Amino acid sequence: MTATKKDKLIASWLPGEIAEEEAEYIIEHWEEHLDLGDDTPCPPKDKVLANIHDDAVFFQERWDNLLEDLSEYLKEMNPKGSWFIIVKNFGWLKKDGQKSIKIKNGREFLQKVLPDCECVFSIYSDGKRLKIENAHHDSPYGDESYYACKDYPAAIKAMRKKFEI
Repeated sequence: MTATKKDKLIASWLPGEIAEEEAEYIIEHWEEHLDLGDDTPCPPKDKVLANIHDDAVFFQERWDNLLEDLSEYLKEMNPKGSWFIIVKNFGWLKKDGQKSIKIKNGREFLQKVLPDCECVFSIYSDGKRLKIENAHHDSPYGDESYYACKDYPAAIKAMRKKFEI
């Protein structure tokens, strides 16, 4: 399952893009960020970006929102929380693998699927399966992919056949 136009972007954690979007918003709405009577000019974009990157609370709020939205989507798609996962091109050795997991929320899903390191990722859905495109220190170009479906025999058989596992 390669992300296509019909696939829906469910969630993404791309801190650079998140910071860029926030910087553009702040610059466009600079006057709204000022106190009445303050006419301080808008700083250059690089200074706005530096302030955003230094703001741990900003990123924590975005992360918490991502987890909440992902939890809702996963519960809607699969109320039982049992998932079958296939990984392709894992890490620097480009390994493939599979496993079944049981989760209660988006945080558990990401913890049980992605490696325990700093990751940037996008999650897509075609309505039946999820695809996660992931990058991290051992796979910096994002060629590591995870596929998830409900953990039941017919879905697992279809996924194994599709991905030749």
